[in-house]
Amino acid sequence: MSSSTKQNIPFLEAKESPLFLWIFTRWCRFLLRRRFRKTDIHVHYKPTPGARTIYYLNHHSWWDALIPILLNQRYFGQRARGMMLEEQLRRFPMFRKVGVFSIRKGDPASALRSLRYSLDSLSKPNNGIYIFPEGKICSFRVDGWIFEPGLAWLVQKSIRSQSTQPIQIVPIGIYTHCMWGSKPDLTITVGNPLTIPEPLLQNRETLTEHLKNALSQTVRESVARAMQDPENRAKPTLTP
Repeated sequence: MSSSTKQNIPFLEAKESPLFLWIFTRWCRFLLRRRFRKTDIHVHYKPTPGARTIYYLNHHSWWDALIPILLNQRYFGQRARGMMLEEQLRRFPMFRKVGVFSIRKGDPASALRSLRYSLDSLSKPNNGIYIFPEGKICSFRVDGWIFEPGLAWLVQKSIRSQSTQPIQIVPIGIYTHCMWGSKPDLTITVGNPLTIPEPLLQNRETLTEHLKNALSQTVRESVARAMQDPENRAKPTLTP
């Protein structure tokens, strides 16, 4: 894509501000303490030095948008970036200061511009990209998602263009529930990095199914931990 073509595509770049990110992260922590009875985070993944990572998450509540910021600050320490719909980012431009850039849904040229921006970010060491592949908030489920094609595209391109430092693909499963009190609990599982066999890179649909299955396993782990809350073992379990 030429530079002149890029200039003709509506796009809002990330404009990180370390000071704003410091303030925003503490505000997020305050909100989670106020609004949730308990936050349970289980992490299977730690980035290797200089790692470049694609994180992808299920999306079933408004709170999901804050989770990448908290996870990165607490566990990963990478330069984190993520996408937001252009109309939302224009309404809330402050998110650009924490690493958010725009994507215009339904506009293939704009979507490709955003994905190439993601790919460029992943060319640098110690960077992470967070993607909600459903593209919108959906009802909670442990499988049967409909993914937008961007995640598989980014995985294909980033793995094939990797240099000495490999790309790592990590699913994150989120489960928000009110099984144990009037306030909801938030359960998060950061999965193990995926192994992507070369044959999967040849077919985007097959690759997408592989990514869905891995996310399903991670979400199921979050659900299983939520049901086995040690403070409430005597209470009946619920099936989501």
